[in-house]
Amino acid sequence: MVVGVWSDDKNAQLEATTQFRKLLSIERSPPINEVVQAGVVPRFVEFLNRDDFPQLQFEAAWALTNIASGTSDNTRVVIDHGAVPIFVKLLGSPTDDVREQTKPALPALERLINSNDEEVLTDACWALSYLSDGTNDKIQAVIEAGVCPRLIELLL
Repeated sequence: MVVGVWSDDKNAQLEATTQFRKLLSIERSPPINEVVQAGVVPRFVEFLNRDDFPQLQFEAAWALTNIASGTSDNTRVVIDHGAVPIFVKLLGSPTDDVREQTKPALPALERLINSNDEEVLTDACWALSYLSDGTNDKIQAVIEAGVCPRLIELLL
């Protein structure tokens, strides 16, 4: 699967990314750490930018949101590879499936703004700032993620 993700063949990329997404979608103990250790997260983030291939964007977004839903370290890996600004952009995607699949990334930010780690907290707040500086749909997504009470607490 790793070879497929790093392939130049877009069909191999899609097939491998879909397989990873299915693996990460199992209910009991998905192998999130193993997938992270396989080194595919940066490639999934690259795939988020493939506006010419919405199906690959969708599968990559789903895989990344599953990774981000793991531990705070898993979420951090997704953030550190630059996924958040791209997720923000994809909230405005013309493709319904892509747009809907990026919304689950927001609860990961909600978890992160409750972190005691100042660097994590700073990154999460900046990401939310970028989101709330967008369209009404993006602002609504931030509100629905339930982050406002914590943001207010941080401002006080």
